[in-house]
Amino acid sequence: MVVRMISSQLTLKLCRIWCSSWNSTNLWALWNSTKNPQRAADVIVKPLLMIFEQSWELKRVLADWKLVNFVPVSKKNPGLQACLTSVPGKVMEKVILGGIEEHLKDNAVIDHSQHSFMSGKSCLSNLISFYDKVTHPADRGKPADVIPLDFSKAFDTLCHRILLDQMSSTQVDEHFM
Repeated sequence: MVVRMISSQLTLKLCRIWCSSWNSTNLWALWNSTKNPQRAADVIVKPLLMIFEQSWELKRVLADWKLVNFVPVSKKNPGLQACLTSVPGKVMEKVILGGIEEHLKDNAVIDHSQHSFMSGKSCLSNLISFYDKVTHPADRGKPADVIPLDFSKAFDTLCHRILLDQMSSTQVDEHFM
């Protein structure tokens, strides 16, 4: 089964949740200024949903959603910058990520031990799991060997065509990747 856009009703619900969670945007001002937050959500989300669905069908994203503004954060550290991207673009990314994660879980494409990008699992949970596996034998007086590897540049040196070919075996559309 190919990963598809989540049903419109669920997408609408997810968009409302994510839009309401960005309290630093003008969306929050609209929520607070209206007596009917549900109506405000409909006014904001329905046009976004139409754009999402059209982007999905055309397999293209609006050019403005790809633009990134870098803003200096601190005078003490002039090299430190914040990356500001489009709020609708972030919403669409989360909707698509949710659909991909659901597909990967439902079809057992990725092992349950995978961490980092799967929701509910992080690098920290991976570290804790690893620590438990190493210390458990040591607690019983058995030796445990650890060979640390540094994959920090692994993705940069990986042939992306090979990666895309392998990912296509998961039945995820190539335009997702």
